[in-house]
Amino acid sequence: MTSLPTRRFEGWQTLLALVAVVAIDYVIGSNLTVELRSEVAAGEEVDLFLVEMALEAALLSPPLVFWLLGRLRWFRLATLVVTGVLTVSLFVNVFGLVLSLDNYSNGYELLWDAGLLWITNVLIFSVWYWLVDAGGPEVRLRGALGQASDFAFPQQTNQLPGWDRWRPGYLDYLFLAFSHSTAFSPTDTLILSRKAKLLIMVQASISLIVIAMIAARAINIIQSTSPGR
Repeated sequence: MTSLPTRRFEGWQTLLALVAVVAIDYVIGSNLTVELRSEVAAGEEVDLFLVEMALEAALLSPPLVFWLLGRLRWFRLATLVVTGVLTVSLFVNVFGLVLSLDNYSNGYELLWDAGLLWITNVLIFSVWYWLVDAGGPEVRLRGALGQASDFAFPQQTNQLPGWDRWRPGYLDYLFLAFSHSTAFSPTDTLILSRKAKLLIMVQASISLIVIAMIAARAINIIQSTSPGR
């Protein structure tokens, strides 16, 4: 099994992003527990929400171990599993927040949850882009020839002096995810593969729901409850 020096591997940035997603998921999920999950867990001795959070936290252990060992391939596979689980949790939280819009009387709390969902969306899909582009981070580090890229960054498409050996890192994919959650369209990076286009569509759709429906509802509550109205 091939490994590369851990110091050359930027997986720690991805791990921090996943830890942040789990932490945000706990905050959002705890707010939704009363409205949506209490009935499901009624009569149960085990709190389903706490079980879910324990599972998500436990899933972070394998990627951490593989990163410490420098096993890039296994790190990527374990991270794919964690990211998939967190993506499902993101869908559940978005759906749950939409269903509980009428239960929010405090617009600032709803706006806070909407902002956390938006940040989660950016972080999760930045990890997806980092994982899938050009066969994954281990392939990009080795500079494998003939591997088709899913994204074309300006440094790769233009003959810019000093950028001929440039390869994208996690922060580049974080910027890509941030751009698509704000502009809802490609910025300076070309989207090449079908799976990349599908991921972009899903991310932009979630961002649109959060901004146009949830955040707009929060602002409406704030305006209706403000003094003088």
